[in-house]
Amino acid sequence: MLYGTDFFGRSFVEGYGNVHLPTSPGVQQRKIRVFKPLPQSIISGIFGYLGGVMAEYKDPEKVLSLG
Repeated sequence: MLYGTDFFGRSFVEGYGNVHLPTSPGVQQRKIRVFKPLPQSIISGIFGYLGGVMAEYKDPEKVLSLG
């Protein structure tokens, strides 16, 4: 999970992503595709932002493990 802060200093989930980590030592470069769920409507997105409750998954580990 990628966390960030909003204008009011509250912490929230910016997005989700996963990557396989290599087991061999050395310098590695990986790209992680990050995705974020959208609110159900514009109004719920506005109220979520003002209330500090952004759209996020209830069980992110399950979503990420399924791919």
